[in-house]
Amino acid sequence: MDRSSLSWRACVGFVLPWWPLRRCFWRGAMLTSTTATSKHPPVRLCSNGALVNERHSLSSAWLHASATEQRNKNGTASRRRKGAEAIDRVLERYAATVGVEVHVQLATATKAYCGCSTASASEPNIHICPVCTGQPGTLPVPNRKMVELAVKAGLALRCRIASRTKFDRKNYFYADTPKNFQISQYDMPIAEEGYLELPSTGKRISIRRAHMEEDSAKMFHTVGPADQEASVAAAGTASSEASYSLVDHNRAGVPLLEIVTGPDMESGAEAAAFGEELQRILRYAEISDCNMQDGSLRVDVNISIRPRVADEDGTHHGLGTKVELKNLNSFNAIERAVDHEILRQAALLDRGELVRQETRLWDEREQATKLLRVKEEASDYRYFPEPDIPLLVLEPAQIEAWRAALPELPAEKRRRYMDQLGLSAYDAGILTTDPATTAFFEQTINYLTEDVAKTSSVVDRAKAAANWIAGDIAAHVKQKANADSVADTTLSPKLLAELVVLIEDGTISGKIAKELIPALMETTCSSVRALVEAQGRTQIRDEATIIELIRQVMHENPQNVQAYRQGKTKLAGFFVGQVMKRGNGRLDPVLTQQLVSELLSREE
Repeated sequence: MDRSSLSWRACVGFVLPWWPLRRCFWRGAMLTSTTATSKHPPVRLCSNGALVNERHSLSSAWLHASATEQRNKNGTASRRRKGAEAIDRVLERYAATVGVEVHVQLATATKAYCGCSTASASEPNIHICPVCTGQPGTLPVPNRKMVELAVKAGLALRCRIASRTKFDRKNYFYADTPKNFQISQYDMPIAEEGYLELPSTGKRISIRRAHMEEDSAKMFHTVGPADQEASVAAAGTASSEASYSLVDHNRAGVPLLEIVTGPDMESGAEAAAFGEELQRILRYAEISDCNMQDGSLRVDVNISIRPRVADEDGTHHGLGTKVELKNLNSFNAIERAVDHEILRQAALLDRGELVRQETRLWDEREQATKLLRVKEEASDYRYFPEPDIPLLVLEPAQIEAWRAALPELPAEKRRRYMDQLGLSAYDAGILTTDPATTAFFEQTINYLTEDVAKTSSVVDRAKAAANWIAGDIAAHVKQKANADSVADTTLSPKLLAELVVLIEDGTISGKIAKELIPALMETTCSSVRALVEAQGRTQIRDEATIIELIRQVMHENPQNVQAYRQGKTKLAGFFVGQVMKRGNGRLDPVLTQQLVSELLSREE
């Protein structure tokens, strides 16, 4: 039977014809179905990409290679907004403890345990098969690329990578999980004990663990008329008013990496800064696109507060009751939701009430958290080892090969830009906002180093380029509707490099360059020099022309000339401004200032 001819569009209540039982293959290398506790030997992942059974040497090529696998400008500036003073006052009396759980969709071409595509689809239930819909007689086949990206993410977060790891079944019953269990990792995660440093403060946020798992299906609950369909904000929260529910299994089985931090953050600002830096790291390492709007980066936050002072008997308070926040779709939302929850819990404690352990949703419209469900006790998912996937052993050589393949990460780039190019922390942060901006800057530097004039240096030119990117260019990108970075405009690194050189050699002034930026970012241009000459905007450096304009201004302002010569030298700025105005901003400002001082000081 041709598998491509089958239609797997039905998602609930259908029975497939018998599907042949298969040996467990990992993209070409046969694996013996075993667990960490079984009598069968584990499978070893070697540096050459082959799988080797520790008892029987089996190796083969990987058949399942993947095909294509701003809030604040840099996430380092302090966040001050309306209501921050109230938070500051509360945090003087209460200590907040904030931890984060992040689900990252890994950038694989196919799902975690089958060959279905992970690409977004316009129709529901078209990227599905018997494996990801949990049909009898099927076996999961781990995706090698998923393991590689999980290890790389752990390395990028300075984690200890497990040499032996396994998969586990997390059991729960809900319609978005067709197997009624999720293949995850429990007591042997692939990465542990790492950390991430916040760019603004250098504070280390511990990474307790990172483990692989599969995503659930997407559910839609309808209330009333069919045209009022709305996606539920969090999985497993069907409205009691829903007349029926729909399930789209295209997302079921997509590989995820869950990253769990320690309770090391103390405010919404720190939680948001953590999320931004994590997003940057994973994007640079090409682990995930981390687009929150698409659900490839999902953040849940756990918050508790406790009094800072001890009780009258000297007893110090331990951690407070934890509240989990969901439906956080932006870094702005993370900060606001955490701060709101801190204020809400503080108000309860001030009234002598108890904080309940519960899950709450962030309501963007109301700017408030709302109760989703009360947690009476910890969930019992009855974890046990996945019997159909063997223990995975990662050889040190393979781990080191993946480490060597990691690119320079944001923190390393910022440090290099500051140490080698003399950039400020702010500019270095702007330039590492995203990989596209970094690539744009570095390509600009490559052009600027091709022919460095004797009067300048690579460092000077790099600073000039950084100032333009972090200043006028970033401001224009922010105003542009369909631009996320300078790479989304018509300005190229070559054009920016040419602009820097034209300012350096005096062909144009900084003022003229500032006026050219919008045109260069919105219209196609082959040469900045040609554009300047066509518009007649080259800088005037002819002394006779400038002197004539100075004399005109002096003739029209004799009282100011006399005052200057009597000691009011600050009036020089007035004359320079008037002369530059008459020159339509094209006069060389340094030469103009020099000539103004000479003529004003000369008695005639």
